[in-house]
Amino acid sequence: MVFTEYKRIKYYTDLGTYILPQEITIGERINENRNRNCFTVTPTNCTEQLIPLRKVLKKFFELKNILVDTLVYMNKIKSYDTIFVNFIQGSIWQKKLNNHENQLVLPIFLFFDDYEVVNPLGSKSGVHKLGAVYITLPTIPNHHQSSLKNIFLALLFHSSDRQKFDNNIIFRPLIDELNFLRDNGIDIEIPMFKGNIKFELAIILGDNLGIHNITGFVESFSANYPCRICKVRKEVMKKQCYADESLLRTVEQYNIDVLEGDISNTGISESCVWHDVQGFQVLDQTGVDIMHDFLEGVCKYDLSFLISYYVLELKIFSLQVLNERILYFDFGPDKGSKPSVLSMEHIKKSSVKLSVSEMMSLVRYFGLIVGDFIPQNDPVWELYILMRKIFDLLISTSFQKGCSDLLQTFVAEHNELYLKYSKSHLKPKFHYLLHYHSMMDKFGPLILLWSMGFEAKHRMSKIAANTSSSRRNICKTLAIRHQLQLNEIFIKGSLGDEIEFGPSIEINNVISIINEINQYIKINLTKSLVKYPWITVKGTKYQPKMVLTLDIYENNYPKFGLINNIFVCNDKQIIFQCAQLNTTVFNE
Repeated sequence: MVFTEYKRIKYYTDLGTYILPQEITIGERINENRNRNCFTVTPTNCTEQLIPLRKVLKKFFELKNILVDTLVYMNKIKSYDTIFVNFIQGSIWQKKLNNHENQLVLPIFLFFDDYEVVNPLGSKSGVHKLGAVYITLPTIPNHHQSSLKNIFLALLFHSSDRQKFDNNIIFRPLIDELNFLRDNGIDIEIPMFKGNIKFELAIILGDNLGIHNITGFVESFSANYPCRICKVRKEVMKKQCYADESLLRTVEQYNIDVLEGDISNTGISESCVWHDVQGFQVLDQTGVDIMHDFLEGVCKYDLSFLISYYVLELKIFSLQVLNERILYFDFGPDKGSKPSVLSMEHIKKSSVKLSVSEMMSLVRYFGLIVGDFIPQNDPVWELYILMRKIFDLLISTSFQKGCSDLLQTFVAEHNELYLKYSKSHLKPKFHYLLHYHSMMDKFGPLILLWSMGFEAKHRMSKIAANTSSSRRNICKTLAIRHQLQLNEIFIKGSLGDEIEFGPSIEINNVISIINEINQYIKINLTKSLVKYPWITVKGTKYQPKMVLTLDIYENNYPKFGLINNIFVCNDKQIIFQCAQLNTTVFNE
């Protein structure tokens, strides 16, 4: 029997399932203490917590079916000639594969962000602000990628230490670890595979500020050259509708700008420390974030303008009517993301107070909520239509080749309309959209790069911090908590079931239901027929009132089915009882 925390951790360590965080000393700070009439100054080590990724990845790929499923998924992706579904189909990874012939090499996504573990508006804000680096593996099957347990902590430190000691000192241990994974890899020996797997840093993710913080670009977006992708002046950026390819940053120009050392004339504050990772190039391998750029940026500006225009200028509906319609609108499976009440004070400031999931719901359903008020052929409504088309492309997990050109056109037309009707200039987040079409070609579906899952991972650390009374070494506390959660997975030896069920519901008329089902599909009831309020299959949650695409008609209209009930026959056959919806017309 294991009683103490020390003995429990030692037991798991000896078992090989608990991977201990490594405490790295990065410098010293002076602590000043006053006790009655005594004033003392004490030097204290500044530390960070590094997770040995070589051990984590080895244990992860030894889990049941993970490596085999990954290899099968990668081979399946190779068969897609005209459809993009994954990062490894993009031009950046295809170029990297030329350096790894006859080797199994997997890409690593690296995400950085600062976050508060206490109330960011409280008296202790900033004191316990932490910098976290996570990694993910984009080649594991999609339903595993969407799970928070497959986002791995790599480095944790106090944000103030990064500002004091600089990026080189903070990230050096992690850079060494990434180089080890690239050069040496890990050896795996399981029943279905025996060999070596190497890993390469594929992309750095985060919001614009986070990426600029750790890659050496200017941290102010009111600077002369605030874009890391191109060298456009801020005055031009405010009215730009197409990216100027002649201004795209090149390696040669980047090196000259670094040597010049003039941030106001280059937009670069320091040479990128991540260039010390073998094969990494900052100009090619930093991502974009549709969560911050589009959903929390462009959509917020667009909807603020549109609501102001229709409520205050055209006066075709009131804000009260809009709020009432949102309140009583049936959001179906998205009811958990129903937008909160909108305030005209916030709308006038273009700062609509909605969460990301609420903003997604409002953008998706705004046309259904107020579309009947809008006059036919209203030119301003076209701004919403274009925003909605951009939204559909950005949140898609797959797209056809050529869709990047379509996105470029939509973004240009969208920016032109915003400039024309809002009488306002374009903010920096509008500018980043100009580069999104080229990012799709480089990286594949952009929703696979967004910050949503990583920020949800932050919330797990915040909960752990709030349950701990100690703040003496909060990085160590949270790193240990994270590794104990990972330890639980490694003990189980698998990532769990691919199907999850809600609570079962009693069925009174089993015979009539079976007869109805047999009209469409033949089932042989040998064990049981169970009804469920919801079911999750490979990360996708299905529930009544959810609409499925069943087929495509000859006229290219989709055939939709509205889920009424969910049954499971004989513990394994999932049956959706749907009402077929007839598609008659598409009305923008």
